[in-house]
Amino acid sequence: MASLLRAFWAAFEDRQSARQRGQRLLRDNLSASQLAQYDARQYFDVVGGDTGRCYRLHLSNVVNVEELDANGSCLKRLCSARKDRS
Repeated sequence: MASLLRAFWAAFEDRQSARQRGQRLLRDNLSASQLAQYDARQYFDVVGGDTGRCYRLHLSNVVNVEELDANGSCLKRLCSARKDRS
């Protein structure tokens, strides 16, 4: 069984890079309006479930999350960095 799983994952890894899998996972979980916004601008807006705050997430290496006010203006930037391995 373990060898079957290893073979499955090896085949999957060969066909898609981690970035491609991440993009597919992201796109599969965005709403229709978020996906349209993402395709047009390379960012999408979300509302925090507990806080009700609005955030804009950008496709970027750094400074990729902004907290927005009611008018859509940036209140603060939340920095996160990723290491691109592709």
